[in-house]
Amino acid sequence: MSLYTRFHLKKVEKTLCVIANYQRLNSTAAAAAPSHKTTKEKYGYVISDAGESKRDRDHDGFLNIGLVNLPAPLKESLKVFYSVHPKKRLTEDGMRLTRHLRNRGRPTNSTWTKYKSQNKGSKKILRQEVKQFSLEEAVKAGLVDSDVSLQQREETNNETEDVEEDIGGETKPEKRQKGPTKPKSTEYSVVRYGARETTAYVASQSNTVYAATYRALSEIKKRVPEYNPKTLLDFGSGTGMTVWAASELWRKSIKEYQCVDVSERMNDTGEFLLRGGDDRKLPLKVPNVYFKRFLPISNQLMYDVVVSSYSLTELPFRSQRAQAIRSLWNKTNDFLVIVEPGNNEGFDATLQARQFLLRSLEEEFMEDDYDSGWDSIQGEQNRSDGYIFAPCPHEETCARTYVETRDQPCNFYQKTEIPFALRNTNMKRYGYAGERFSYLILRKGRNNMQTDDEGWTRILKEPKSRNRHIICELCCSNGNIEKHVVTKNKDPYVYKALRHCLHQGDRMPLEEAKRPMNIRKPVPPKEKDE
Repeated sequence: MSLYTRFHLKKVEKTLCVIANYQRLNSTAAAAAPSHKTTKEKYGYVISDAGESKRDRDHDGFLNIGLVNLPAPLKESLKVFYSVHPKKRLTEDGMRLTRHLRNRGRPTNSTWTKYKSQNKGSKKILRQEVKQFSLEEAVKAGLVDSDVSLQQREETNNETEDVEEDIGGETKPEKRQKGPTKPKSTEYSVVRYGARETTAYVASQSNTVYAATYRALSEIKKRVPEYNPKTLLDFGSGTGMTVWAASELWRKSIKEYQCVDVSERMNDTGEFLLRGGDDRKLPLKVPNVYFKRFLPISNQLMYDVVVSSYSLTELPFRSQRAQAIRSLWNKTNDFLVIVEPGNNEGFDATLQARQFLLRSLEEEFMEDDYDSGWDSIQGEQNRSDGYIFAPCPHEETCARTYVETRDQPCNFYQKTEIPFALRNTNMKRYGYAGERFSYLILRKGRNNMQTDDEGWTRILKEPKSRNRHIICELCCSNGNIEKHVVTKNKDPYVYKALRHCLHQGDRMPLEEAKRPMNIRKPVPPKEKDE
């Protein structure tokens, strides 16, 4: 054996000895080291496992569900539905209906206060018939294709009239009004859902209604995982999006779905989507679904979960909404879920349902152009019969009750797939559609979790990250809206959760947070001196 070969053999032997000694030391150290157990840190936001930390996304505080996709059977039914209708008409009608639902208004409290003060000496305001909106009449009249609101259109029309008067050099005498008239900027019209309006609704609103309803129902599933409802009532079911959302969460437990909608076209379309076609012999993709046009009169027939999704704002008068809320509350065994658009009108509808349970708002909030609708039900509902499950962490007067003092309506944001009628709009740049919605979940019985929820708050806006601290706007258990600063040193676990996990609509503990920067309390507006 040559000298060169022996030298390399000795070098390999030394390397093998070093590797063997390293493996032996590691094995003894591992045997001597204590076994690490998975333990949850404070609030359950961070899990410590063998010295490494990771987020606990299954905790009750995390309610954000990201992008909501439609279930595969529903997508297949929608493809069949779109194939039997002209694509161009679906797109145009869907955009027209979207503009109408977004721009139509309802007289707010401040609007009618100013209106009544201007017409004090006039005759008593009579109850007028509510106008109805239909796409046939809208096409004949020629809808404006821009996205400006009705109020902006009126302002531009007034400006053009002033310019014409200045150019002509003469001013036309003002027409004398015979009596008080409803302000045009807040004129409300009910949508008459015929065949054309129903197809436009499916093409433009189904995705957003499904996403908002799924987000509200998922909070019940997340916070009460052992709850398994047997029956469900969908008031104002429309195209049946609530049935699809509930079946994704409780498909094995729910044995009966009852859909109620006054429009026969809506009921037929909902059944079409459930079967995937017009053939009545096709099986329902969600079994045991029944359709009716009116609610049962008897209160003996009750349901575990009652849902009203985008339905209360379709009722033109507060008295009608009050009657509907009372009937729905009397028909539920456990949960009453109300979901409405995230504008002032939708938020006022949820506030009215909140008033029905708590009786904590002042009488002037319930006044409108007709009547409050609560005279016939005073004393029927006791406060101990139920409590607010979500989103409010308190049962005090809401800080955003009054239109004059609120900064914005209490709403939340949910991402979903782009509706069929809006796929060629600017939304395609983002790849999703965003929906602002307001919701309220009431539950019967007493709040057994009240002691556990005292330290929880609701995040109203997206947390603002700064250098070593985060600013968040919260709805607190004392009834106020407060801005708090969470630091990395004093609140390490809450700080990590805010930095990485928590979003608008989630719940957050508030035991170790700093003092609030400012507080917004529910103060009624001041009356102006005449």
